Amino acid sequence: MNISNKIQSFLELSPLKYRFLEAFSLNRSVKKYSASDYQIEMTLINIEGEEIDAINIKFFNAVDIKIGDLNNIYAMQIEIDDISSNQLEGLKFRVTEQENCGFSFSCEDFLVTRLRNGKE
Repeated sequence: MNISNKIQSFLELSPLKYRFLEAFSLNRSVKKYSASDYQIEMTLINIEGEEIDAINIKFFNAVDIKIGDLNNIYAMQIEIDDISSNQLEGLKFRVTEQENCGFSFSCEDFLVTRLRNGKE
């Protein structure tokens, strides 16, 4: 899937509905002489409606990670921009939390999974 289509498919999920952060994690593989870039995973919840509705987003090879104060944030607005034309060693996306400056980073790829009742 090309970059524009990937961002468009994220926007088609109506990400503004999923404004409440349930989980945020940073992971990477560390070996004796090397370490991989980070993978960031987050789960965002939609509290409107009767069923639990959520999306899980995994961001691969994340760099330039900045995390602000995530305490007492009521709602988030996540934006994903195409930065592939910047030619930054495989980085294709810039992710920012716009509402509270909660976090920002660049990554190579991402995968969004819609969850219902907490399950895929």
